[in-house]
Formats: sequence, structure tokens, C-alpha cells
Amino acid sequence: MYEALLAYKNLYGEEPELLFVNLQIYEEILKEPQLCAELQPDKNDFNIFGCKLIPVERMQNDFKYLSQADVAKAIKEFSSSPTDLILIRKLEKTNRKEAANARRLGDEMMYKHFYIPYELIQAYQRYYENKDLQF
Repeated sequence: MYEALLAYKNLYGEEPELLFVNLQIYEEILKEPQLCAELQPDKNDFNIFGCKLIPVERMQNDFKYLSQADVAKAIKEFSSSPTDLILIRKLEKTNRKEAANARRLGDEMMYKHFYIPYELIQAYQRYYENKDLQF
């Protein structure tokens, strides 16, 4: 999971804030004493590698990193047209060669299609609905 975190940072040039995991991986994390030591409880949130850990019931992949901004875009898209895969546009670093005698000031970024399964959106909404409970 740590290698995927580094790959996300390199590809998108940003730190993810959320880590979605399927229930099987979530149970494995809770059973591993080394990984439980990594979990930092912060006001009833579990953080691992600086990301909030959110379990997902029917997730096909083992885990997925996302930023809050991407989830906000996906929720907006999902509310306007509910589908199984939500499509958003996300800036991604490209590895194109520079033109002759040209210099870049920074990494070249390009908008690419980024798919988010609706299960992640439902898990995110359920996770935060439970946080708003008041007794």
C-alpha cells in the first residue's frame, strides 16, 4: 500500500487524504499488530500513512487512494447522473519529451479521465453520516 501511495504522489503531484479499502483488507489491517501500530486514532478516525481509512463493502480492488476534492467532484457527478463508474477529470503528470531548445518551469500536467466506483461514494457518505450523529 505504501508503494501505491508513493505512485499516487508522483503521478498526481498531491497528497491523498482518503484511503478506501475493501472489508477483507480492513480486517487484515486490524489483525496485524504492526499495521495497528501505524493506525493513529484521531477523534474516532483511523489514519494510516496520513490518510483517513474508510472501509468499503463491495469494492473490487483491494484499496484506492483519493483526495477530498476528487470525492467532492465525484459526488457532484453522481448526484446529477448516477452510474456504476463516475468519471471525473484529474490532472496527471505526463512524461512527454521537451521540444528542442525549450525548457519547462515545472512538471507538465494534463487532464485525464479518472474513474471512481459508486461504492466508494456510498462508503464515503455512510462514513460521514455516522460522524454527524448527536445524542
